[in-house]
Amino acid sequence: MAFLLRITGEKERALDIYQELEKNSEDDKEKSLILSDKAVILQELSHYNEALQCYLKAKQIFINLNKTKDLLRVINNIGTLNFVLKKYRDAEKDFFELLKMSEEV
Repeated sequence: MAFLLRITGEKERALDIYQELEKNSEDDKEKSLILSDKAVILQELSHYNEALQCYLKAKQIFINLNKTKDLLRVINNIGTLNFVLKKYRDAEKDFFELLKMSEEV
């Protein structure tokens, strides 16, 4: 439902649903996916710092769960967001981390 709201332009309503899902989720894998999706919406709403916090939480969960593919996607999103925020050194660090990890996969 939240995804449909997002693609139809009702991002604030979608965000409300993701916040409720995050609050009620007890499963780490589910929570990490919710956080990632929530971050995308926050980024689309120009709430960049909040989006970054969601991505960082999701990143840690993906590390703990050893979910490499999801981790790579989130690191890419973090790097892109840091670039948008003009945190170029952080973005560079993120993209080098991404490159190194992708070579190991």
